[in-house]
Amino acid sequence: MDAADAARLLDLAGPAAWIGAPNLAAARRHALAARHPLHLLRHGLLSAAVLPGQHGPALLSLTCDHIETTSGRAPGPAEHLLASDQIFDPGLLHRARASMAALVKGRIGGPMGAVPTAMTGGPREILIAADRPLPPRADSRELPLASLEAMLADALKDHHPGQVALLLPVHRGLHAFAAKARELGCAVAQGPADLWPWVDESCHVLSLGGDAALLGLVLGRSVTAYAEGPVTGWGLTADRFEGTPRRPRNLEEVFAAICLVTTRYIDPFFGTETSFEATAELLATWRRIFEENAEIACVLGSSFWKRERLAQFFATPGCPTRFAKTPDEALQIAQDSEGRVAFWPLMSMLDFPERVRTAGVAYRRIEDGFIRSIGLGTNLMPPASLVADAQGIYFDPSGPSDLETILAEAQFDAPLRERAARLIRLQIERNITKYNLAETADDLTTPPGRRAILVPGQVEDDKSVLLGGAGITSNAELLERVRAANPEGFIVYKGHPDVEAGHRKGLVPARVLAKLADAVMPNASIVRLINWADEVHTLTSLSGFEALLRGKTVVTYGQPFYAGWGLTRDMAPPISRRGRRLTVEELVAATLILYPRYLDPVTGLPCGPEVLIDRIAHPELWPLSFLMRVRHVQGWVLRRLGLSGSVGKSFK
Repeated sequence: MDAADAARLLDLAGPAAWIGAPNLAAARRHALAARHPLHLLRHGLLSAAVLPGQHGPALLSLTCDHIETTSGRAPGPAEHLLASDQIFDPGLLHRARASMAALVKGRIGGPMGAVPTAMTGGPREILIAADRPLPPRADSRELPLASLEAMLADALKDHHPGQVALLLPVHRGLHAFAAKARELGCAVAQGPADLWPWVDESCHVLSLGGDAALLGLVLGRSVTAYAEGPVTGWGLTADRFEGTPRRPRNLEEVFAAICLVTTRYIDPFFGTETSFEATAELLATWRRIFEENAEIACVLGSSFWKRERLAQFFATPGCPTRFAKTPDEALQIAQDSEGRVAFWPLMSMLDFPERVRTAGVAYRRIEDGFIRSIGLGTNLMPPASLVADAQGIYFDPSGPSDLETILAEAQFDAPLRERAARLIRLQIERNITKYNLAETADDLTTPPGRRAILVPGQVEDDKSVLLGGAGITSNAELLERVRAANPEGFIVYKGHPDVEAGHRKGLVPARVLAKLADAVMPNASIVRLINWADEVHTLTSLSGFEALLRGKTVVTYGQPFYAGWGLTRDMAPPISRRGRRLTVEELVAATLILYPRYLDPVTGLPCGPEVLIDRIAHPELWPLSFLMRVRHVQGWVLRRLGLSGSVGKSFK
C-alpha cells in the first residue's frame, strides 16, 4: 500500500509518507515547498513477519505516528486525542484491558521479524531499544546517536555491562556504536528483532518512545523515554527529553487511543478493514505456528508436487524450509540441530516412526487436514490444510494424538464455541467437505417406511482403515455389517472419490453391491447424500464427522477420531482415553480450529478455516497444473479398462 492509499484509509487531509521509506526526504521537500503538513505513517503495534519468498510483510495495521510542519513536530491523532478533554467510554477501557491481556497471552506486538529466542546469557536488567523506524539511507542527522549514547551511559551508571542489552536497527552509521557496546560486554542485536523475549526478560526499558516502550508498559516494566512519542508525557514513562507538558492519562486510556481508536487494521487476505481483536488472534496463531516450525530441522517424505506447498506450511521468518532426501539424512539433520523431523509417511518408509523414536528424535507427523482443497490429492492437488501431530496421528486409535488430547483436555471457552458454531453454519451454507468436488445431483427417493441409510466407502489400504477399522478391512465387509444390523433399511452406498477416480483400492464387486445395497451413487454429492440420509453408517470416514455437523445420527463401526465423545452410536470397542462428553461445537473447535493448519492459496499466509472456505467458493483460484491434467487422464484410462470404479445403479 502506498502512502496515498494509506492516507485515504486513515482519512488524513494532506500529503503523507512512510517513516523509514526511501523517498521520505523527497516527500519532506515537496511538503515543505507547498507549505503542507506531512503526515508520517507507520505500521501499528500489530505487525507481520516477512516469510521466505515474500518481498515484504503483509500490512496488518496502519497509524499516523506524528505530523511534520514548518515549525517542527506536531502530535499525531493518538497524541491529539489524549491531550484533549475526551472522556473515554468504560466499554472502550474494558476493551483496552482485554486487548492488553491478549497481547500478553499471545506474546504479540512489535516486529515479528524473527522467531523469539532467549537473550544470550540469560535475562538482562536493562533493555535499550532504538525502536523508531529509520530510512534505509538515513544520514547522520537522522540517526539517534546522541540519544543512544545517553541511554547507554545512564544504563551503565548503576549496572554492569553484562546486565545491559541493546536492540538496534541495521545501519552502517550505528556499526561503531554497536561495536563499542559489545566491547563493553553488552548484548547487542541488530536487525528486525522480535521484541517479546527482550522486553519480557528485562526489568527496565530505555526507549525512543516506540513499540518497546508500549510493550514495556503493558508488561508492567519501568520505562524511560529519550525521545517524544505517542506513549510519552502522560505520566507513565520517565522522560529524558524536553517536551510539551501533557495531562496525566492511565495506561488503559493511552492504549485505547493508540491501538483501538486511531490505528486501522487491515485483513491481509481480503484487504478489508478489521479489528484489533481479530488481528491479535491471527498473530497469536502465527506466533504458535512459527514457534512450532522453528523446532523443525527438516521435512521428509514429501512428494515433489507437494514440496512448494509444504515449504509454505513450515516457513519460519528468516529461515527457509529444509527438506531431507532420505530417512538417514533426516535423522542426522535432526540430531545435529537438536530439532524435530516433520515427516509425511510414504509407503517406502513405513518403519520411520519407529526409527525416529528409537533414535530419540522428536517429530511431527504430517497428514492432510479436514478441509483440504478443491480436488483430490491422488490427482496431485496440493493441500491447503494439513495437520502436524507431535504425539501420533488422529486416525490411529492405538495411542494418543494431539487431536485426542485437545478433545480430552482443552477448555473450550464461549468465544471459541461461538466461532465453532459460526464455522458449522458456514460449512453447511457452502456445502463444504474435504475435497469439494463437482459432483452430480442424482435423484434420491426413499420408499415409505424405510430408514434412509448412507454408507460412504473408503480406500481399503488407507491407514485410517488399517489402524482404526476395529478389524473391518473392506467396504464389502462394512456393508455386510450394516445390512445385518438394518435388514429393513434403505441403504445407499457411495464409493470413495479416490477409488472412483481409478487411483486407489476399494472397489466393491457389482454382485456384492446388488446383494447388500439398495442403490449405488458413486458420483452423487456427498453433502446431498448426507442431507438426504436419516443415518450415516461408517467405518472411519470423515463423512461421519460431516454428518454430525448437519445433525444426523452417525453409527461408527471402527474407531474414528470423532467416536467415543458421546456424539455417535459406536459399534466398536470403546477407547479408555475417551469418555469426556462433548458438544458438536466443541468437537468442531478442536478438529477444525485448534488442531489443523491452513494456508491461503492466494497470499501464501497461514490462515483460518473461514478464509479457506471462502477461497473454495472461487474455483478459478485452484487451477489445474499440467501434472494434474495428466493424472486425470490416467484415472480415466483405468476406469475405461474396468480396473477401478463402480457404476451408479439402483438395484431395488
